Amino acid sequence: MDARRTTVLLAIALLLAGTALARTQDGDKEVGLAGSFGSAQDDGSPTTDKQNTIAGFIGYFVTDELEIGYGAAFTSAETVDDKDNVIASSAAQFHNFFLDYYVYMNRDDTAALYFGPSLGVAGLVSDSENVHAEGRGVTGAAHVGLKYFVTEDTSLYVNLERRRSVFGLTVTTPLFTGSAEGSRRETKLLFGMSYFFGSGGS
Repeated sequence: MDARRTTVLLAIALLLAGTALARTQDGDKEVGLAGSFGSAQDDGSPTTDKQNTIAGFIGYFVTDELEIGYGAAFTSAETVDDKDNVIASSAAQFHNFFLDYYVYMNRDDTAALYFGPSLGVAGLVSDSENVHAEGRGVTGAAHVGLKYFVTEDTSLYVNLERRRSVFGLTVTTPLFTGSAEGSRRETKLLFGMSYFFGSGGS
């Protein structure tokens, strides 16, 4: 066996040995960053928003399997009609608290399914040719994800989120300014990385 093959096998063995200790523990903390492409649709609207999102979070494990935390996400979007023409642009921000429960899926505790709800506040700014709208509201979501530990304290993850937000808006047009209410449904598939530290991490 040549030296290069030996080095590769040794590196794999060390990686597997490290991930065998990856299971989260009471007192661990986690920080993460993710991005996504997704879609959103205002209730009652025939148009769809094409979105880009960046999101981050910090969490704390109150038990080995239960995590609470705070997350923030920032989204930019273009609204397209049925012919895929851009007719408006918007930006939104979300601040929410979440609760996640972890279920480990393999003997080495390197892969975990997690799921839970989140609840918080949101802000929205939207512009089209003749209409400007902005406001704040409440937001809630349910999500399910999968984390794979590439080392004992680092995971790669994918997270599928379904979110609903309700806004109170100030709408401005060339003819008037008034108040309105709006709601939005969003589906996001986030891909990210997180780092664990504390009593159970490194």
